Parts: sequence; C-alpha cells; structure tokens
Amino acid sequence: MNDEAQIKQIEQLIKDSDAYHHKENVRVYRNVQAATDQLLQKQTQELNERFTGMENQIRTLQEELDKTNTKLDKPNAGKADKMRMLILMIGVLSLILQIVLLIRG
Repeated sequence: MNDEAQIKQIEQLIKDSDAYHHKENVRVYRNVQAATDQLLQKQTQELNERFTGMENQIRTLQEELDKTNTKLDKPNAGKADKMRMLILMIGVLSLILQIVLLIRG
C-alpha cells in the first residue's frame, strides 16, 4: 500500500471515529436530558403535593383563627380562648417556617 492510500485510510478512520463519537455524545445527551426531565417532573409533583397540604393547613388554621377571634371579641373571653389563639399562632408560625424551608430547598 502506498503512502497516499494509507493517508486516505487514516482520514477515513478519523471521519468514522468522529461520526461514532458524535452519535454516542448525542445518545448520552438525550439520556441525560430524559433523566433530568423525569427528575424535574417528580420534584414538581412532590412540591405540588406539599403545597396542597400546606394550603389545606392554612385553610384549617384560618377557620380556627376566625372562630377564636369571634370568641375573643366577646366580653367573657377566657384564658382557654387566649391559649387556643396562642396555639393557633404557633401553628401559623410553624407553617411559615415549613414554607421558608421548602422554598430554600
């Protein structure tokens, strides 16, 4: 085999190698992209579930706060009503902390 034929053969091998590596890189990229998409969907679903739970907690706390506020507005509001309000406020603060921690990751 002469030098020119060897050079052409080497050039062809380089082209084939480049094509193979490009094809493999594209395959790996698509696999990574698919895995990332799946992970993002899972995380989004988990966050939606957490936020739904928190919305329900907020709704329940709001209802309880409204009831307690109504009782506190009456002249005969006692220590039990005030304690209930304090416990509800602690619940609100706990929920706010959960939201902050969820947002910060």
